[in-house]
Amino acid sequence: MEKPAPVSNHVAQVLAQTLPNPFNNTPSINNTQLIKLIIQYLSSLGSEFQPISHSLTELTGLQVSDKLTSQLETLLKDTSIGLDDKVSTSQLDDIVDQLTVNSEIEPDEIASIKARIKILVRKRLFLETLILSKNSNAALRIIRNMNKDFFSDEQDKSLIRKLSNILVSLKDSETESGFEKLEPNNEEFKVTEMFLKNLNWEIGSDITKSRESLIQEIISCLPSDTILPPDRLLELVHQALTYQQQTDPYYIPTNDYLQNFTLFKDLSSGLVKSVKFPNQLKFELEDHSSECWFVKYSNNGKYLASASVDKTITIYSTDENYKIHRQLIGHSGSIIYLSWSADDSKLITSSFDQNVKVWDIETGEAIRTLSNTDFFKSSLRMWSIEFFTKNDNFIIASPDRKLSIFNLDADLIYDFEMQYRVDDLCIINDEKLLAITHSCQLLCYDLTTSPRYTLKSTVPIGKKLTSITKSPSDPDHVLINVKPDEMQLWNVADLDRPFLVNKYYGLQQSDYIIRGCVSDKNLVLSGSEDGAIFIWNKKYGNLIDCFQAHGSLINCIDWRPKGDGSSSDEKEFEWASCGDDGVVNIWGF
Repeated sequence: MEKPAPVSNHVAQVLAQTLPNPFNNTPSINNTQLIKLIIQYLSSLGSEFQPISHSLTELTGLQVSDKLTSQLETLLKDTSIGLDDKVSTSQLDDIVDQLTVNSEIEPDEIASIKARIKILVRKRLFLETLILSKNSNAALRIIRNMNKDFFSDEQDKSLIRKLSNILVSLKDSETESGFEKLEPNNEEFKVTEMFLKNLNWEIGSDITKSRESLIQEIISCLPSDTILPPDRLLELVHQALTYQQQTDPYYIPTNDYLQNFTLFKDLSSGLVKSVKFPNQLKFELEDHSSECWFVKYSNNGKYLASASVDKTITIYSTDENYKIHRQLIGHSGSIIYLSWSADDSKLITSSFDQNVKVWDIETGEAIRTLSNTDFFKSSLRMWSIEFFTKNDNFIIASPDRKLSIFNLDADLIYDFEMQYRVDDLCIINDEKLLAITHSCQLLCYDLTTSPRYTLKSTVPIGKKLTSITKSPSDPDHVLINVKPDEMQLWNVADLDRPFLVNKYYGLQQSDYIIRGCVSDKNLVLSGSEDGAIFIWNKKYGNLIDCFQAHGSLINCIDWRPKGDGSSSDEKEFEWASCGDDGVVNIWGF
């Protein structure tokens, strides 16, 4: 782009002015930055708006895209050249050098930026080779070279482990490629999609889309004083809306609310009667003859499983007004815990009869019955039990100081050599294991460090911990019920440094195990020993609602997953509670 003609004195004065600043603690913003954002946005709207953006450029002399940026985009958008081409790699290095040479940041930080860009390019090369070219052998060679070149930085090593996991997942064996997991009708599609999204790869992308994503990743690494990130104005608007939502203590993102918002006034729900809240009793399920201890929705949201002291598990079909789909009968003791397989075809349960059963959801038959002696060759108690997502392996936690991974044939896959009594656990994306102990500790394991899983941190919480729960849509946080009368939200994004985010008060919990939940709607929910349900704002911890829901102790609450991708408030804001009164209640709008 040619340099625009010199601007008039008046325009130069306007560009030098700053926006009115009513608050002294916010930075000044000059008109130059704002007009650059406007030019960029107008340019993105298509050819009809190009004359307007060009006129603004000529009037102000401001350029959004310079020669180096254009060179970067041209180089990477040339899909006929591989990302491992030596000439193009050298050209990319030269462009990055020129983009950073005039930056005001320190040399060490510039070196870090360059190293980060190199591994981003190598990551993109790996994904294009594996997914687009379906060449797993070449992808393996890329991984090996990355291990040689990027071996010192923990962030880089974590990325390489994730890439290795994807490679293994998409190449299950020498006879089965595993690429069918990229098909939407495959039972493991959602799990694969989730892992790839974490790597900034959208299933269905072609090489053009891949290179556009790489350009955005590289630009986001560059110093802010050298280049304008893509769609910056839209990003700022999104940040402002997100901030307004987060600072509204009563905000819940219903579809009606989101579809009717306007930029012409601030978002605000407030305590007004017109605001819907999902606290209406929709169904009262009385199919158990004794206390109900556990409820859990399937991953796709189509089923709800309830477990009871009456030794049965009831499976409800959520889309058929919670009609009974199957009743699972076979345990000789109270059901303690249950977990769904990743494809929702199986349910695994533990019981006071010290047997683990794996059930076929369609037939209602137990396809495996395994005792504690099958697993541990002893009479150890088996409590918490959880399926992995990539396969049918599962983990068993015991208050008798055992934590182990098994397959469906009761073969030991891994023993954590536990020295603590484990009361509960959860697995996040097959990458993290969080366990709570009888000694009031939170144990944080990294499951990507094969062949031995690393205990990254042990957090002394100092109070009795009764349950730990993850949110399917939020891999960075876990919710812990704590005695007495407390819940804690912990950030576990960095397993080396987990930290307490918030505490929630009001419930009664002194003698029993209560299991709360975190929804993806900015809400935290829990039952109470007095039969009441408490609902808090996740971010601020303020109590939004409290109401009597059961005749006695409420043991467990679970929020229905979105599952099939539908956007109905009826499905997205539905949740279940169960209690010692034997009733399973379904709540929503």
